[in-house]
Amino acid sequence: MAEPMEAPKQAGMDDMLGIGGTPHLLVKQTARGCFQECLGCEARNEYIISEHDWSHDARGWLQAGARNQKDVLYALEKSGCIQRCCCKDGRAMEMPVTAFNPAGQKGAGGEVRMTLKKDLGCPVTVQLQSENGSVDIPCCCFLPEFRAYDANDNLFSNTKYVCDINLLVPKFDYYEQGQVVYRLRPPTCLGGCCIDCECQSRGACNVTTPFYFYLPTGEQVTDGQRERHDMPQITQVWGGLAKECCTTADTFAIKFPQDANGERKAGLLAATMLIDFAWFEGHNRNTAVE
Repeated sequence: MAEPMEAPKQAGMDDMLGIGGTPHLLVKQTARGCFQECLGCEARNEYIISEHDWSHDARGWLQAGARNQKDVLYALEKSGCIQRCCCKDGRAMEMPVTAFNPAGQKGAGGEVRMTLKKDLGCPVTVQLQSENGSVDIPCCCFLPEFRAYDANDNLFSNTKYVCDINLLVPKFDYYEQGQVVYRLRPPTCLGGCCIDCECQSRGACNVTTPFYFYLPTGEQVTDGQRERHDMPQITQVWGGLAKECCTTADTFAIKFPQDANGERKAGLLAATMLIDFAWFEGHNRNTAVE
């Protein structure tokens, strides 16, 4: 059995979101603003976050009942309509994360637990049109970053998209107190140039792309597990036929590192939302078939 690897020690034990004892979360994006998107205006992102039993996730496939687990948090983006129309993938925003309110309007009146902030900047890629079709050009400046603030408006973590020589592989650095704690990225092959589909052994394939936790030294965080499916990760999961076929809303499962306290879990929830915004929404929209 592999020895557990430790991330840098945490300064505090603040359980700001009330999820300190929760080893896994399910982050469910809602199908909000379909009419707006038909008119060319990007809808505001909305998420409902629930507790999650990892045994309900079979390598990217959610089992029956997984979406009905206890809802604990709610998040709704605040951004300008003009920015959502004209610079949708680089827009500035704030996103309060509140306690989930099961009565009345969801999220309404819930206590704000943390707030995510993003400045106006560049998307991960921009699409240029030519006579032979479209070409995706990677951006390497003013890239997406979420800063996470507690209820007292104190910055406690931030997550940044990373641009390096391996442009085809998405990478995100998670920071606390200005220091990189984790690099989040999918498994790779060909010397780190391409994403590995993870279908090499015993037919145990991931149907989606997991983002694993790596220490600043480059070592993968294992928590003593042998199977990659049981390692700490943020992975997109299949949300059901009706949801996947009729909407662009994504669903993510988070398996936290064993030594993560409540504050770090809050920061990693923010990292999940940045992965969705920067890679699965913005990048996938630009690389979609014309």
